[in-house]
Amino acid sequence: MRTRLLAAAPEIQMAVVVIKTFRCMVHDRDAGALEGWLQAATASGVPELRTFAAGIRRERPAVEATLAHAWNSGQAEREVCRTKLIKRQMYGRAKFDLLRKRVLLAS
Repeated sequence: MRTRLLAAAPEIQMAVVVIKTFRCMVHDRDAGALEGWLQAATASGVPELRTFAAGIRRERPAVEATLAHAWNSGQAEREVCRTKLIKRQMYGRAKFDLLRKRVLLAS
């Protein structure tokens, strides 16, 4: 089925190649390949890939930092998510002082 689909639609075949290249670039953390990938995505005939590449160009410093550095903000994001969950559970039940106590006790 996949072979017939790719043979029938060459733009999908191009998209698969560009997407696999992106996946390898992110997996290998190859910041040097970013410009080449952006050019390939822009040159592809797939509008969604062009839009995605334009978004990456707008956020290029952040994307390059992500590819260049091994650390991430997962720990901080986890705490923010946990705090928001507690806040949603407390909505309309109490004031800030009780919410603060509950967040601190959950730590």
